Amino acid sequence: YQFYNPEEIFEMEPEYIREGNLGGAVYYDTNVDDVRLTIEVLKEAIIRGTIAVNYCKVNSYIKDNGKIVGVKCRDLESNLDFEVKATLVVNATGIWTDKLLEKRPEEIPQPLIRPTKGVHLLYRRKHVKNRMATIINSRSDGRAFFVLPRDKDFTLIGTTDTDYQDELANPYCNKEDADYLIQSVKYYFPNAELEYKNILSTYAGIRPLVMQKGKSESEVSRKHLVFFSDDGLLTITGGKLTTWRAMAEDLFEHVEEKKLFPDIKREKYWSRQPFIISLKKEDWPDKLRNSGIVLDEDIADHLYQQYGKGAIKILDMIKEDESLKERVMEENNFIKAEIVYVLRYELSPHLIDIFCRRTEMSLWIHHRRASEAAEKVAKIMQKEYSWSDETTKKEINNYLDYIKKTVSFIL
Repeated sequence: YQFYNPEEIFEMEPEYIREGNLGGAVYYDTNVDDVRLTIEVLKEAIIRGTIAVNYCKVNSYIKDNGKIVGVKCRDLESNLDFEVKATLVVNATGIWTDKLLEKRPEEIPQPLIRPTKGVHLLYRRKHVKNRMATIINSRSDGRAFFVLPRDKDFTLIGTTDTDYQDELANPYCNKEDADYLIQSVKYYFPNAELEYKNILSTYAGIRPLVMQKGKSESEVSRKHLVFFSDDGLLTITGGKLTTWRAMAEDLFEHVEEKKLFPDIKREKYWSRQPFIISLKKEDWPDKLRNSGIVLDEDIADHLYQQYGKGAIKILDMIKEDESLKERVMEENNFIKAEIVYVLRYELSPHLIDIFCRRTEMSLWIHHRRASEAAEKVAKIMQKEYSWSDETTKKEINNYLDYIKKTVSFIL
């Protein structure tokens, strides 16, 4: 990082508050699409021999002499029950960790997880008026959060950190969350136009923090925890996105100590190996040029960043149907071909999967245009999946109901 005096800071960030400004430091970081990271890791695991199952619920354990040797599951799409036997069962269920823990070591607290909610707001950059990514402190409690440029035209504001006791599967941003962020950003960027009407979208998530008594939400450690229970269950919980590879390596060290799989050896830092499904950035221009397909530069960059080697399959789809290179909505870079790709290769049975769990489309499309976007994507899904009109309408309504809840304090 490097320190700059107030005038240098104002030159970099002209709309930033001037009163009391003593200068600041600039450092470099990166951002990540957590949706795509999760999916690409799953796809890499499948390439290496994993079997991945979607929309599946664990109802109970299979036991032999008190030891867990498998799970009894239900396919939530077909409502069919089935069993999976295993040498080792790992509980890596995040905010649901406590529900899967039947026996725990004495030193493990109950409950183990302290769920806290974090929300984000998305605006057009012209309304926030920031140029750079900025860390600011909340005017109400001093907690730090971010004002982040995303793509060329957007700014993401967040996140909050509050204890959460409602339904774990469906957290939403409420008025209190939004006001907490808006009031502080408005102080640091006095000319920002942060009225509710300018909010494009919101999203919320739940952190699976490990319980620490006597500490506030933001004071609780983000460290992870790995342990075996007496019934043989291996649990990993806590942590955060930026430490996911270290968490995986730590888990496998615990497995190796038990010598459950003596034929499997892993060197230290094995998670640094390159992905089989990755595509080097320098190779993408040649792949694009050799395809003969002409794409806007923004779309070409988007496809590479989001799908890696999968972008080559998307090009193949466009070769078969030129209309698939059209944008879904004119204000962003999502195209019809990537929707088809996700449907064919990424286990996406529902419309909400496409918008929220395979892409970030729900974030980048104004909530008032959600119906228009839903109609367009549902039409593609209807053709791919041979949906009836009734099913298509139901999928659209389910997604729009979700969107309404994300901005309920605005409507």
